[in-house]
Amino acid sequence: MNSQKTILIVDDEPLLVETIAFNLENKGFAVLKAFDGESGLAQALELKPHLMILDVMLPHLSGWDVCRTLRAASTYGKSLPILMLTARGEARDKEKSMAAGATDYLLKPFSMQELIQRIQTLLTN
Repeated sequence: MNSQKTILIVDDEPLLVETIAFNLENKGFAVLKAFDGESGLAQALELKPHLMILDVMLPHLSGWDVCRTLRAASTYGKSLPILMLTARGEARDKEKSMAAGATDYLLKPFSMQELIQRIQTLLTN
Protein backbone atom coordinates (compact mmCIF):
# COMPACT_ATOMS: atom_id res chain seq x y z
CA MET A 1 0.00 0.00 0.00
CA ASN A 2 2.69 2.51 1.02
CA SER A 3 4.84 1.73 -2.04
CA GLN A 4 2.64 3.98 -4.14
CA LYS A 5 2.84 6.93 -1.74
CA THR A 6 5.53 9.55 -2.22
CA ILE A 7 6.70 11.81 0.59
CA LEU A 8 8.72 14.99 0.06
CA ILE A 9 11.05 15.88 2.94
CA VAL A 10 12.14 19.54 3.01
CA ASP A 11 14.75 20.30 5.68
CA ASP A 12 18.19 21.92 5.67
CA GLU A 13 19.72 19.24 7.92
CA PRO A 14 21.01 16.55 5.51
CA LEU A 15 21.58 13.93 8.23
CA LEU A 16 18.02 14.33 9.49
CA VAL A 17 16.63 14.14 5.95
CA GLU A 18 18.61 10.95 5.27
CA THR A 19 17.51 9.38 8.58
CA ILE A 20 13.84 10.11 7.92
CA ALA A 21 14.17 8.96 4.30
CA PHE A 22 15.79 5.68 5.36
CA ASN A 23 12.98 4.94 7.82
CA LEU A 24 10.23 5.88 5.37
CA GLU A 25 11.77 3.84 2.57
CA ASN A 26 11.91 0.85 4.94
CA LYS A 27 8.15 1.31 5.43
CA GLY A 28 7.61 1.18 1.67
CA PHE A 29 7.31 4.89 0.87
CA ALA A 30 9.00 6.60 -2.05
CA VAL A 31 10.95 9.64 -0.85
CA LEU A 32 11.87 12.95 -2.47
CA LYS A 33 14.34 15.32 -0.77
CA ALA A 34 14.88 19.06 -0.81
CA PHE A 35 17.23 21.10 1.36
CA ASP A 36 15.80 24.61 0.98
CA GLY A 37 12.39 26.21 0.62
CA GLU A 38 12.64 27.13 -3.06
CA SER A 39 13.56 23.65 -4.26
CA GLY A 40 10.98 22.12 -1.92
CA LEU A 41 8.25 24.29 -3.38
CA ALA A 42 9.36 23.56 -6.95
CA GLN A 43 9.43 19.79 -6.34
CA ALA A 44 6.03 19.84 -4.67
CA LEU A 45 4.43 21.67 -7.58
CA GLU A 46 6.18 19.62 -10.27
CA LEU A 47 6.24 16.12 -8.76
CA LYS A 48 3.07 16.27 -6.64
CA PRO A 49 3.97 14.06 -3.67
CA HIS A 50 1.23 12.57 -1.49
CA LEU A 51 2.57 14.31 1.66
CA MET A 52 5.19 16.92 2.55
CA ILE A 53 7.34 17.03 5.68
CA LEU A 54 8.42 20.66 6.00
CA ASP A 55 10.81 22.48 8.34
CA VAL A 56 10.03 26.09 9.26
CA MET A 57 13.53 27.57 9.19
CA LEU A 58 14.88 26.99 5.68
CA PRO A 59 17.28 28.81 3.37
CA HIS A 60 15.82 30.95 0.55
CA LEU A 61 12.15 30.54 1.53
CA SER A 62 10.72 29.72 4.97
CA GLY A 63 8.50 26.72 5.56
CA TRP A 64 5.67 29.13 6.32
CA ASP A 65 6.11 30.80 2.93
CA VAL A 66 6.28 27.43 1.17
CA CYS A 67 3.09 26.34 2.91
CA ARG A 68 1.21 29.56 2.11
CA THR A 69 2.35 29.49 -1.52
CA LEU A 70 1.29 25.86 -1.97
CA ARG A 71 -2.11 26.50 -0.43
CA ALA A 72 -2.69 29.44 -2.78
CA ALA A 73 -1.20 27.77 -5.88
CA SER A 74 -3.72 25.17 -6.96
CA THR A 75 -6.29 22.59 -5.99
CA TYR A 76 -3.40 20.15 -5.48
CA GLY A 77 -1.65 22.58 -3.14
CA LYS A 78 -4.81 23.06 -1.11
CA SER A 79 -5.23 19.32 -0.54
CA LEU A 80 -1.59 18.28 0.06
CA PRO A 81 -1.06 17.12 3.68
CA ILE A 82 1.79 19.21 5.12
CA LEU A 83 3.43 18.10 8.36
CA MET A 84 5.60 20.83 9.85
CA LEU A 85 8.63 19.27 11.56
CA THR A 86 10.50 21.94 13.46
CA ALA A 87 12.47 22.87 16.56
CA ARG A 88 10.31 25.98 16.96
CA GLY A 89 8.14 25.00 19.89
CA GLU A 90 6.46 28.18 21.08
CA ALA A 91 2.68 28.38 20.83
CA ARG A 92 2.88 31.31 18.39
CA ASP A 93 5.08 29.24 16.04
CA LYS A 94 2.53 26.44 15.95
CA GLU A 95 -0.28 28.97 15.46
CA LYS A 96 1.64 30.61 12.60
CA SER A 97 2.22 27.20 10.99
CA MET A 98 -1.44 26.26 11.20
CA ALA A 99 -2.46 29.69 9.88
CA ALA A 100 -0.09 29.18 6.92
CA GLY A 101 -1.96 25.97 6.13
CA ALA A 102 -0.04 23.18 7.87
CA THR A 103 -2.05 20.01 8.43
CA ASP A 104 -0.02 18.83 11.43
CA TYR A 105 2.90 20.00 13.58
CA LEU A 106 5.62 17.92 15.25
CA LEU A 107 8.51 19.21 17.35
CA LYS A 108 12.16 18.22 17.02
CA PRO A 109 13.50 16.14 18.63
CA PHE A 110 10.82 13.58 17.84
CA SER A 111 10.16 9.86 17.90
CA MET A 112 10.49 8.24 14.47
CA GLN A 113 7.61 5.95 15.40
CA GLU A 114 5.38 8.95 16.14
CA LEU A 115 6.38 10.62 12.86
CA ILE A 116 5.50 7.49 10.88
CA GLN A 117 2.19 7.11 12.74
CA ARG A 118 1.27 10.71 11.97
CA ILE A 119 2.20 10.25 8.31
CA GLN A 120 0.05 7.13 8.06
CA THR A 121 -2.86 8.95 9.71
CA LEU A 122 -2.54 11.95 7.38
CA LEU A 123 -2.42 9.70 4.33
CA THR A 124 -5.57 7.82 5.32
CA ASN A 125 -7.63 10.94 6.08
